[in-house]
Amino acid sequence: MDADPAMAVMDAECETMCYFFAHLHDERFGGYPDTGSGISRESCRNPDGW
Repeated sequence: MDADPAMAVMDAECETMCYFFAHLHDERFGGYPDTGSGISRESCRNPDGW
């Protein structure tokens, strides 16, 4: 990309990268990790408001 900036994609959807390590954990250990955070990225819900 640095060599040819014209190849860059504007507004690329890279949401799958948010879940890369969760999918890697599933492949290696057979299940998604339990983070215990209770915060959903999809709903943007955060009880503390930060």
